[in-house]
Amino acid sequence: MNVLQSAEAAKFAINYAKTKGPILLEGMTYRYQGHSMSDPGTTYRNRDEVEGVRKSRDPIVKVHQWLIDHKLATEDELTAITDEVKKEVDVAVEFAASSPMPSPDDLYKFVYIEDMPIRGIELSKSHNLKV
Repeated sequence: MNVLQSAEAAKFAINYAKTKGPILLEGMTYRYQGHSMSDPGTTYRNRDEVEGVRKSRDPIVKVHQWLIDHKLATEDELTAITDEVKKEVDVAVEFAASSPMPSPDDLYKFVYIEDMPIRGIELSKSHNLKV
């Protein structure tokens, strides 16, 4: 769960795939929550395990510390960035919450770049998109 290593691995894989052929990347991650609302993720692991992974392997914490250690940012600068991003997200959430619900036909918009028929569950509910 290292952002910088993941970026380097992706660059390598892209170059390899372009010059030699297919390649497989395995991303080792950790899910902090359960799979769904009916699976809180507490039956097969405890809070100490989750908190331990968050403290030792969380990619955001790692990049934060890397920026500090390499004197690329100060704690105050990173706090300011975090605050700015939180405000931007709050504005986006408010915009989404106050916007009208899209029509069902909007589900099929902007799915493909070129005209492509989309088969609905019932043939009568299929769409032929015009981009």
